[in-house]
Amino acid sequence: MSRSPSEQPRLIWCCSTCGAIYHKDFPRCPADGAEVVVADRDPLLGTVIGHYTIARLIGEGGMGRVYLAHHANLPNKRYAFKVLLGDHSASTAMRTRFTREAERASQLDHPNVAKVVDFGQTRHGLLYIVMDYVEGPSLMTLIGDTPMEPARAIALAREICKGLMHAHATGIVHRDLKPENILVSTGPDGEVPRIVDFGLALSVESGDARLTESGMTMGTPAFAAPEQISGKALDHRADLYALGMSMFEMLTGGMAPFEGHMMEMVSARTARDAPRISERAPDLAIPPDLDDIVARLTRRRPADRYASARDVIEALDHVRLGPEARIATERMAVANTPARRGRVAAGALVACALAAAAWFVPHADEGVLAAWPPMSVTVAAPAVHAANDRAEPVASRPLAPPAPPALTAVEPPRSDPPAAPVRSPPVKRHRPRERAARPAVRIEPVAAEPVVAPPPLAPAPVPVIPPPPSPSPAAPLPLALRARLDGIDVSGSLPPGAVQRAVERRWAAIERCVPAAPAVVVARFTVGEARRARDVRAAGPTAEINACIAAAFGDVRTEAAPDVGDVEVTVRIAFVVKT
Repeated sequence: MSRSPSEQPRLIWCCSTCGAIYHKDFPRCPADGAEVVVADRDPLLGTVIGHYTIARLIGEGGMGRVYLAHHANLPNKRYAFKVLLGDHSASTAMRTRFTREAERASQLDHPNVAKVVDFGQTRHGLLYIVMDYVEGPSLMTLIGDTPMEPARAIALAREICKGLMHAHATGIVHRDLKPENILVSTGPDGEVPRIVDFGLALSVESGDARLTESGMTMGTPAFAAPEQISGKALDHRADLYALGMSMFEMLTGGMAPFEGHMMEMVSARTARDAPRISERAPDLAIPPDLDDIVARLTRRRPADRYASARDVIEALDHVRLGPEARIATERMAVANTPARRGRVAAGALVACALAAAAWFVPHADEGVLAAWPPMSVTVAAPAVHAANDRAEPVASRPLAPPAPPALTAVEPPRSDPPAAPVRSPPVKRHRPRERAARPAVRIEPVAAEPVVAPPPLAPAPVPVIPPPPSPSPAAPLPLALRARLDGIDVSGSLPPGAVQRAVERRWAAIERCVPAAPAVVVARFTVGEARRARDVRAAGPTAEINACIAAAFGDVRTEAAPDVGDVEVTVRIAFVVKT
């Protein structure tokens, strides 16, 4: 049985003793001096560390790998188990930063912040953090390539602001707020965003020195505030800038305010304010009030931004979405409720039944003529008194008419006064009602028209059937090929797992680029600060296959941006015979 791309074995570098995972080529583990070997399976899967059993890998970042774990004695209690990468274990600064993340996040206890429940290290010195497991995708995944509805973006931003309010009140600045560090779960009241990864958190009261580890001091450049990029003193308003940049992507479907290479974007951000959404995407219907909020959050000078996350919530509460957006949202919410659908359907059926009975009962004794033409009766659904639950009229349905068609007959004039109208009989009758005698009907004869015989038909010509063509040799059937991920090489500060997941999301488009014979296609592209593949080029058997692969990889977008500079990626796709 063939494997999907996510099931393909991936070779990893790991310590033969402590199990630390490496992205760089280390001959020996700096933590314990053991040999670093190549394995096709994560050595931590299935192991018990402390009170936790490691179940599976759920994510990978610049600092570590995150696993789904459950309590060894309570299997139903699940946690996110974050382990520091072996590349950083040898760095004192990175170990300090990892420890600080646990200390900072352990001070926070809020529904919109992922809580740290434990911290420790294995007997071989491998550092780990245990956090609440958030069931749901990241905000980066929800953004995708489609602009988010303004009402949904406002609701998510309000909850994120609540988490920031709690952290800022505790004296903690996140410094690396971005869609990848916001996980969204679904609760009884809707979507609940939760902030994670306080690895760059700064305690305002302690005034701790900035770490000097390359690529880690300023957070992610795409969301870092200008004062953070310049190395100046910062406060909680740096998180508000990152919130504005995140909202910009939410409302534009992943579009960044600035374009170009990393250094060009960094230079532009420190020199001027970010452009407005209405300037970068004039075709989007963004409420002007919401456009003003994002523009103020992304101002270059901290003094020009909102003073606190509470002020942002108050501004979001006053955004005018417009009657069209509200009505569409209310109708969508009401129409999707089972009770609403049941009420409308049941009301329509009852109304139709009552209308049919109201006509049929008075005419039950007069007989029903099968030749009567149908008539159209519009039946309206019962009125619903809720403010946001308006029933629409049900489509018209053909019913029998109240009168039969005219006949060619002559009735004698009546001498008696017209009889009183007959009322509807009761349902249960013990004696049949006497029928009134019908008057005699005289049918006048109609003269028959002469029948004219049609002229004789000429005999039809006999068609000439050509002889069947001589059989030609059958053409060979094309081979049934399937695409298989044959390897990914990443040159730069981006986890290969992030690139692989981005490629797998485009796998349906890649599978359509099937050549005529088994072949290997090599695609190369660059991932920069915008997290999108650019300079895509492919080397395959034909120009058509190369163009198809290049188009498929043109929409590749990674979950995270490189920590430093651009990343060169090489992906090998093998088209093999299906088995």
